[in-house]
Amino acid sequence: MDHLNKQQWEYLEEKYISRTRKCVPDKFQEMCHMHLAFLLDLSGDKLEQLLVSGEQPQTKRKLGLSSAVNVFKKKEKAPTGLFGAPLTDESVCLMLPLIRFLKAEKHVCKEGLFRKPGHRLRMNALRDSLNVHGTATRLDPEVYSPYDVAGVLKEFLRELPEPLLTDKHMEAHRQIQEMGKHVSTEEAVQRFAKKKLSALQLLMLLVPTPARKMTLQVLWLLQRVADCPETRLTPTTLGTLFAPVFFLDRDLDAQEMCTAVSQAEPGLAFMIQHAHLLFKVISLMAHMGLGCGVKGPVQVNCRPWRRPDYWCHK
Repeated sequence: MDHLNKQQWEYLEEKYISRTRKCVPDKFQEMCHMHLAFLLDLSGDKLEQLLVSGEQPQTKRKLGLSSAVNVFKKKEKAPTGLFGAPLTDESVCLMLPLIRFLKAEKHVCKEGLFRKPGHRLRMNALRDSLNVHGTATRLDPEVYSPYDVAGVLKEFLRELPEPLLTDKHMEAHRQIQEMGKHVSTEEAVQRFAKKKLSALQLLMLLVPTPARKMTLQVLWLLQRVADCPETRLTPTTLGTLFAPVFFLDRDLDAQEMCTAVSQAEPGLAFMIQHAHLLFKVISLMAHMGLGCGVKGPVQVNCRPWRRPDYWCHK
């Protein structure tokens, strides 16, 4: 059989894992959880929390607070629009033009992007346009500045009802953030960095599709912002600005929020620095049995039961 080059192999691996997720989702999640258990402490309730549907805890929390908050009419109306509603594929699509606008060379290197505020009236106009006109909203650079668009994107993410990386994965992320804190040698630091990256890659496979799409786009944008020296923003600075979006409970008070941000910032800074690798499944395939697992020149005639398309017919 013909040999595949690296690019062709990566394409096949991406195709295999996508097909596995669709054809045998239960088996796919089981394998991800199994390999996460080798990297993290998921004993007892921790594993159950990771496996449970994300809908249940959220519903219980809302029911428990309904009698206390139903007098605030604005709070009730917020989820009916784009802002404040649970993340969906449709809302991700509405945010993609904003992200593309900010990725443009003349916008992404603006000093203090995401840190400096936009113009409130223009931001409100953009919010209203997104709610009313949806994908027909036109981002005219003569009307909206990069700071306006960045401010609206950040508000959309902050008003999500749960962290972007989902409530049920927070224990796993907490453990990942603790990895390697006790080590001092460069060799040990690198070893734990690889372990953290592997765990994060597995978690990215388990995140619901809308959250995974949005996480990918936002992290790639933040990495570009951090790589541009004109912005004067580092991964650490951006980690502080966006930690509430990715990790934090929406019900924390100001003091708890401040403490939680300082704890979560290094974890998000790590994700921004490695954004180009977080969604690369190629390095995980050999360990998960979803690909051939052959290093070097790859041949097509690998064992059929190691391929997701084999399981699709079972």
